[in-house]
Amino acid sequence: MPVTPASSGTKFIPRMTASNPTSGRASALLLAAGAILGAVVFTLVFLKDGNLGTDAVEQPEVALPTPSVLQQGGAADPARIVELVSVAPDERSDELQYGPSTVLWPLEIHLDLVRPALLPDVPSGPPLGTGATAQLRGRITDLDGAGAQATISLLGGPNDGRELTTGADGVFGAIDLYPGLEVVEVRGPRILGSKREVRLQQDKETLLNIVYAQPGGAQGRVLDQRNEAVAGATITIDGQSTLTDAKGNFLIPHIAAGRSVLVEIDHPDYSPFRGETGIARSFVAEPSRLVFNMQDPATVVFELANDVGGPGPAQVVLVPTHGGLNRTYPWYRVNPIELGSEPVTVTGLPPGTFYAYVFRPGAVGNPDRTRVTIAAGETRQVSLGLEVAPTLRGRVVRDGQVISGATVRLVAADPVRATLDVFREERGFLETEVLPALPAVRQTTTTDSNGEFLLTRGADVSTYRLLEAVSPDGRTRAVRAVGPDDEQVELELVPVEEGEASLQLLLSGRFQPLPVQVILDGRPREVFELPPDRDFELGGLAAGKWNLRVVWWAEELLSVDGLELDGVVQRNLALPEDARVGQDRETWTRAGRRWPMD
Repeated sequence: MPVTPASSGTKFIPRMTASNPTSGRASALLLAAGAILGAVVFTLVFLKDGNLGTDAVEQPEVALPTPSVLQQGGAADPARIVELVSVAPDERSDELQYGPSTVLWPLEIHLDLVRPALLPDVPSGPPLGTGATAQLRGRITDLDGAGAQATISLLGGPNDGRELTTGADGVFGAIDLYPGLEVVEVRGPRILGSKREVRLQQDKETLLNIVYAQPGGAQGRVLDQRNEAVAGATITIDGQSTLTDAKGNFLIPHIAAGRSVLVEIDHPDYSPFRGETGIARSFVAEPSRLVFNMQDPATVVFELANDVGGPGPAQVVLVPTHGGLNRTYPWYRVNPIELGSEPVTVTGLPPGTFYAYVFRPGAVGNPDRTRVTIAAGETRQVSLGLEVAPTLRGRVVRDGQVISGATVRLVAADPVRATLDVFREERGFLETEVLPALPAVRQTTTTDSNGEFLLTRGADVSTYRLLEAVSPDGRTRAVRAVGPDDEQVELELVPVEEGEASLQLLLSGRFQPLPVQVILDGRPREVFELPPDRDFELGGLAAGKWNLRVVWWAEELLSVDGLELDGVVQRNLALPEDARVGQDRETWTRAGRRWPMD
């Protein structure tokens, strides 16, 4: 059965890199590493996406106090400013030398992009780019308990295709995800790997910490609905797989601990099974504790009742009616279904009732959803109707030349609200099942040989939408808003420019290096040391509204929401005394760290 991946759910914003240093600025950032004296210049590249775990844990929002120690600063001394820029090792400056720092904890600088300046304004309704406010962060540690290099892939849900990576300490994070249930797959060297579900909630943070040291295990049986053994079934628990024996028994000896890990079971004679179980560290439960029952499958043959809309196939999304109860089938593995001129047979479906939604460029479902009820062992024909819908036609050009193969995306101003409207549901519905991004909410297509494209306008779902085109090489793009009366548009591609905004924190009263960590859009960067005669500057930022928070050892030094960054913005930062004079040997020892002055 042909299946196409859902939209990635990422923000359509140019990626920026750190800007080059000006001629009047120092080009090197000096680092003290233990007792070795030297200078190292670091690179900080602006990346929009970010990065151990027992489980996903929901955290309450924390109200931040109003800052009192920072205010708008005056002009900075260029000799004190340090930008995080890249230089070759042989270009390192040996002009200044510093001893090791006794400051134990890093200054944390949190910067989150709230709204890029490049997003157009709309006259009514939610602003473009609304809705992606769910947060995910955590840490992955390897078999030795050290931070692991890993990729965290989001699959099947509203952020399908998004990938986060860990830093050197195994920490990852993102603050611009769409809410809903999401399947998360963790892969990397020196770790077993995992596959779990996380619940992402709007304006809230979800934690995913996975510890691969001291793994547990799982053993049990797989039976059918008549409680007879299922031999030869593939059972996968937290991404680790094995086959059941002739009596339906299985044993997976090594699985990362977690309160709720994903269970998937497949056999050609049964409907695929989805479930969850807990895994304890260094422990394998009794076989009788884990017993899974598979169901006899049903089959549906889908076809289009009429050839309306296009070009290209229609997409069909199946949504169960269980309301989140008894979730025993992995719907995320079948959605969405591509349906063209020929019927498509979908096997292995669970008996029960679901809705089928059909989408196609230039058309909408008629009816907008079809209710389907099937029994075990049944094969049923389902015909899905389409009717003509208002379209948005356009052409992508650059310097008067048409651009073929450009990617064009049309996104509802608030994809979360639009999704709920399509499903006729309230917000909690997004947490009942792993649901893909709907084409009615986020459409993607490519231009033809004439540079032309066609999309469903969808003004009934979202009055205003964000339209973006990106050239095949990703070097040029166009962004604009489209409204309910737009029928024909032309998009002129322009070069993707690096961010020109920068933030300067003016620090004074320091006599030793200060460890600093930047957390950009939820993704932690590696800790570096800021020389005592340098102020902090982060360049290459996108112009727009940012949330800024500066913390040292759990003490909040600054909190500014909606900070407008355009050009160079400066702030004076008064550090606590302990962040300047450092900590003593006893404090370093209690923290499990080697005293740097030895």
